[in-house]
Amino acid sequence: MKKIFILLLLSMYMIGCSNSDNRRDIDGNIVVEVYESPERLIAEYYGAIKRGDGKFLNELFVRSPGIKLGKPIPGIQYKIRGSRIITATEAWERNQTSSSNKLQKGDFEVLVEEILSKNSEEITFILRRIDNRWKIYSHSLGYYI
Repeated sequence: MKKIFILLLLSMYMIGCSNSDNRRDIDGNIVVEVYESPERLIAEYYGAIKRGDGKFLNELFVRSPGIKLGKPIPGIQYKIRGSRIITATEAWERNQTSSSNKLQKGDFEVLVEEILSKNSEEITFILRRIDNRWKIYSHSLGYYI
């Protein structure tokens, strides 16, 4: 009897520990956190393009841009060329010349080289942490870094 009780307690402990770090959605499904770091968010962005998953791609943004992917682009590649945190002073200075996207102290700027069929472009992503999750605030051709 004592062995059964100990085994039962041990089983309950192991079950409780195995799911302690997993988040669940409203339906109880385990959700993988893709927003844990700026680098992971960029990887997920290009993964969605490779898979042709426009719905997931749009969920990576603070405000969905309504990107529609016609088909997967499996050959797209990227390289992160630089990254940095935007300071309060720099955000204020750059906001003086921009009317669309307003930077904030703590935004994260990532310069990416996007490669497709031997052609490459420089893309700048501005990432913002919202509710402890990195999201794409804006992206554009060219760069500031």
